[in-house]
Amino acid sequence: MHRFLLASALLLAGCAVSNLAVAPAHHPASATAPTPPFSTDLSALPPASQPDLPAPLRPDNEPPTGVIGRDHGQGDHEQSSRSTAPGDLSNVLDAYLALQEALASDQFDGLAAQAQAFDDAVVVLIAAPPEGDPHFWHSQMADTDAVRIHTHALAEAPDLATARRAFGELSLPFVELVQVLGVPARYRLVRFTCGMADAPEGGVWLQRGDDAQNPFFGIAMPTCGTSEGALPASGEHMQEGHDGH
Repeated sequence: MHRFLLASALLLAGCAVSNLAVAPAHHPASATAPTPPFSTDLSALPPASQPDLPAPLRPDNEPPTGVIGRDHGQGDHEQSSRSTAPGDLSNVLDAYLALQEALASDQFDGLAAQAQAFDDAVVVLIAAPPEGDPHFWHSQMADTDAVRIHTHALAEAPDLATARRAFGELSLPFVELVQVLGVPARYRLVRFTCGMADAPEGGVWLQRGDDAQNPFFGIAMPTCGTSEGALPASGEHMQEGHDGH
């Protein structure tokens, strides 16, 4: 009898444990709702900066980093204006004529400073080529070098005779350059030669006016010279003169 009661008790205990194991979990009605998926509004974030790529890797028409809203048309206009600025050649001509007129009137004082001013103006002129011909000054290098070398000699000349020889050496290549470039419209420059001068081709110079003002003999023989006519204005025969070089 005792064995029967013990067996019944053990059987009841096993059933209770089995029912607990399979019973579903109970969630109270007040439990917290599931968390929604994570999301972020990206519209408020600043745009990412683009890397400054080397020129070979940069897409076409893309400016380097930091260049914002550059007007390429304006930059091209500024470059072309600088390349063809009439003031550049005008300054050179003014400085050259100051030398020619000083020598024609036997004025040695101040000649060195005038020669330096002429050289400075030449440097500015040849710093930028004429519009449409980026290699112009390279093709004229022999003449520009000769002009500058003999201008330096004129600036260091100890007397009028030495200065006049240096002027004759620089004047011929300079006149040829001016003939290729064309004279600005506000100038009327006449080419003269003097067969008696100790200078290349007998002495060549430019001056204002049609009456000779000889820089090689000065007041001793002021009217010695032959006019070869006025030089054409800018653009006239320019291509022909350039091709002829």
